[in-house]
Amino acid sequence: MAETKTREQRDAAWWDAWWDADFTWDGLAKKQLQGWVVADDCLQEAETGRIYGQPAPGAPTQVIGKPATVQDYWRADPATGRLRADSEMGDELVGGPGQPLFHRIHLPLAFRDGSPTGKADWADDALDELLATRLIVANETIWEGVSYNRKIAGTDGRAQLGGAVLLAGLAQPDGTASPLCIDAWRSAFTRTADFRFATFSGDASFGRATFSGDVLFGCATFSGDASFGSATFSGDAL
Repeated sequence: MAETKTREQRDAAWWDAWWDADFTWDGLAKKQLQGWVVADDCLQEAETGRIYGQPAPGAPTQVIGKPATVQDYWRADPATGRLRADSEMGDELVGGPGQPLFHRIHLPLAFRDGSPTGKADWADDALDELLATRLIVANETIWEGVSYNRKIAGTDGRAQLGGAVLLAGLAQPDGTASPLCIDAWRSAFTRTADFRFATFSGDASFGRATFSGDVLFGCATFSGDASFGSATFSGDAL
């Protein structure tokens, strides 16, 4: 008979895997962002030349540039698409003495040695403004295939929340008319995750995510597949 693990053991195993996946600021620079390149100091769609956060160009043009990473995604100014230097990002980058640097979105509640980061004391809405700027400019992503064989066809336009350590779920940007286009693979929802009445566009990925509190999906709408493969739930899912 397989050994039954306690919640503490399951949580510890989940966080060990999260650390191994490396969502530090440097680690994000090793994660490819499909369909995007860095050219002219901006994050751009390789196939169309569209600058991140901007409307599609009137005459789409293929762009040659350096393959973009998830770090480039978080460097890109959502208003202009221009990549910012570390020195320009202000309090979006957080670290500690002898500790790795993190983007605020990915900062865990504790460093790997167990010392607290202070994030556990943040208000529920502490990340809302940062998240909203990304959710508003996220685009519908086209998928092909069926079930677990589905793959992105072209550019990944989703809000890149893989490995994010979130507080109180995600606020619907601009009211219920704006759908959530997200990748929340291996993300941690550390409090009650409230998605009631939310509208999800395309495929919503919550694979290997962990939910420390209750998860509320009442009256939520999914226009594509919703993946929760290997996700862990510590509270009620309603």
